[in-house]
Amino acid sequence: TRGYGDFWSHLLVAEGAVDIAIEPELQSYDMAAFIAIVQGAGGKVTGANGQSAMESGQAISTNSILHSEVLTFLT
Repeated sequence: TRGYGDFWSHLLVAEGAVDIAIEPELQSYDMAAFIAIVQGAGGKVTGANGQSAMESGQAISTNSILHSEVLTFLT
């Protein structure tokens, strides 16, 4: 199920409104801006296996504190 598109949920993570945002399939042009914003806000963005989101084509954004737990849950 898709929600607000390729960026909005990740910006909500950067804002602190939600703790986790996941997009299973993205292009690098969909991710470039929100990765910088989330990381600048102290969050973390990777693919499902912890690899670079840009290389994997997936994005999991969290508030950093939950990131390893989310990745463990997904794998």
